Amino acid sequence: MAGDTVDTLTAKVQKATAAQKDWAKVPLNKRIEHIRKFGKLLKDKSKELVDATLSETGKPITQCHEELTATASRVEWFCDNVTQATQTQLIHEVKGHLTESISYEPLGVVANISSWSYPYFLATSVHIPALLCGNAVIYKPSELALKTGEKISNLYKEAGLPENLVTPVYGSSMIGSEILKIPFNAIIVHATYQNGQRIALGATKNLTNLQLHLSAKDSAYVHQDVDPKIAAQSLAMGAFYNAGQGCAAVQRIYVHTDVYDSFLENFLAKVRTFKVGDPKDKDTFIGPLTKDAQLNIIEAHLKNAKEQGARVIYGGERPEQLDGYFISPAVVVDTNHTMSIMKQETVGPAVGIQKVSDSTEALSLMKDSEFGLTASVFSKDFGVAKEILSDLSVGTAYWNCCEKASVRLPWSGRKHSGVGATLGIQGIRSFVNPKAWHKVYDKMK
Repeated sequence: MAGDTVDTLTAKVQKATAAQKDWAKVPLNKRIEHIRKFGKLLKDKSKELVDATLSETGKPITQCHEELTATASRVEWFCDNVTQATQTQLIHEVKGHLTESISYEPLGVVANISSWSYPYFLATSVHIPALLCGNAVIYKPSELALKTGEKISNLYKEAGLPENLVTPVYGSSMIGSEILKIPFNAIIVHATYQNGQRIALGATKNLTNLQLHLSAKDSAYVHQDVDPKIAAQSLAMGAFYNAGQGCAAVQRIYVHTDVYDSFLENFLAKVRTFKVGDPKDKDTFIGPLTKDAQLNIIEAHLKNAKEQGARVIYGGERPEQLDGYFISPAVVVDTNHTMSIMKQETVGPAVGIQKVSDSTEALSLMKDSEFGLTASVFSKDFGVAKEILSDLSVGTAYWNCCEKASVRLPWSGRKHSGVGATLGIQGIRSFVNPKAWHKVYDKMK
């Protein structure tokens, strides 16, 4: 598809602005009807949607279907809860004298610069609440998932949404830079921390309402009271699902010395069951990476770790029999925080595992990060987990689980992982402006 220019982008924004004014006047129940149709189309057209995403990103077919199924459920949740989230709230009342209330109004036209790792999750977590709340969307899909982005955009049309309400724009980082020059009512971005910094600086001129969902280095602690097999199986899935190419992927694990050996044995046993291969094969768990640059980053992290005394006890090699950006899942032990694999975002199937003497040491190491997206604690005692997780500056805390994002809860990052929230009631309200109403009834009597 042809890339946009400054002129075509400007024209699309003008049309979206006009479409939004009409859409905001459509009753909420009618907006919900259109969005439910979109959710149904996700299910009805799942095969062609999966084929597009698989061919572009290399995500295994089973995981593509799982993402689509979960996305359709998210759409239903937004439809079921937008009324509650945006209805006028009575805050205070003195009978016959005054009321104080809050109403919610659409932002206007929002821009979404999206990513490729979970293209349906990431796009709809922005578009669906934005549209339900009466906004228009300018949507820039990742250059690595253009066909997927086009299909998502076409589904909105098939669902009966007005022309120009969801408008895709295509192109390289140049068109992304041009988006920042336009006074959108909000810009929501999925990107690396470095790109997020550049975007934040570019958007300051217009004082744009900005959400940044950026990089991560998610951590987990395995306490000595757990069943190490259960913890190992859960964390292996959390580290290597989608080939570790997700912001919630577990990238560093701290294990109490008392259960370290048993944990590692069970972790390796689970990882050995992960088939690396053709993403079209339903039994494949790890397909090729989406972009070749990540192979170089992973290999650099492994090289750096080995040079400083760590051991790669499993994986980390490019399978000779497979063509494409394949690398086997890498398990690195004897790690420390001088190594890039424990400090820098990897985005790929590689995890560092470090032995710790107690919860205090684990907490200190988990804190030692510039990122703040998620953290996990595996323990029989919620008190142990709560003490650690409450002391971490992260947006999502997991007890005995990891690498989850529930539509019912806000998804947000702290520190270099970003600002703003999608999902949950908070995520819906990210796409409205509150208006405070002060009504005094007896002044004019």
